[in-house]
Amino acid sequence: MKRYRLVNYFFDFRRNSLDLDDTVNSIIQDFGENNVEEKLQNLKDLKKAPILISSEENLLYGQIYKTFVFGNYYTAWVGACTLGERILNEFMFKLRDYYKAQAKDLFNTKEIKTIYNKQSCDDWSFMIKVLKKWEFIDNQDIWTCFEKLKKLRTESVHYNKSIFNNGREKALQAVNLIHEIIDYFFTALGFRPWFIENPPGIKNFVCKEYQNNPFVKEFIIPHCLYLGYKHKCINLLEGKFEDFSDYPSIELSDEEYFLSFKKQELVILDK
Repeated sequence: MKRYRLVNYFFDFRRNSLDLDDTVNSIIQDFGENNVEEKLQNLKDLKKAPILISSEENLLYGQIYKTFVFGNYYTAWVGACTLGERILNEFMFKLRDYYKAQAKDLFNTKEIKTIYNKQSCDDWSFMIKVLKKWEFIDNQDIWTCFEKLKKLRTESVHYNKSIFNNGREKALQAVNLIHEIIDYFFTALGFRPWFIENPPGIKNFVCKEYQNNPFVKEFIIPHCLYLGYKHKCINLLEGKFEDFSDYPSIELSDEEYFLSFKKQELVILDK
């Protein structure tokens, strides 16, 4: 009868509307007036700002994109790659217990020891291999983003004189790649397999079939409230909702739940 509704998110649309005077003034206030044309161009070259879950990954991503805007390109380049490695580690070590029963069927003894005995890993190829075998998501493109970021990580860490010649280009590639990764896994607005497709705006509900998905349980549901279709929003910014306990003991499909929610919402709006 109830579904998890995402309620913990943030967004900054200023870099999506840089032609507006108020927006530009706000950017100048945040980033300073020195080299302002370069900073505005840096913002324009970044991918559009998404609405994101208020997670630690997104907070770190915010620091990286601001570093790029300031013109600290090498720092942004390395930071984007470091965050990519952190996310791979977080996925592998937070999700590993869900797949322990399958370990012997998927990996050899050495690989199992790495997965279950270590607390960190810097082997991107190994981590990507593990995560792909667990099949908790079905999106080859996102693993390709990690592969591309891995290559940029190697270029940034190992001695390379060319960083002074193409530092901005490489930084932009890295920041936009980590953006794609962050946007896919941690978006609060978008068509993702774990969200019910119908809700418009940011009223994203978790599909019933994904409630036990390891990734969703660890990274999405902690930012949700478990609500029935009669619930109403009291204060969206504070994440306050009011729900009721008088629900019949029947199961609803995702479509039935959403349609019931929309009917209830229209009743509230008519009052």
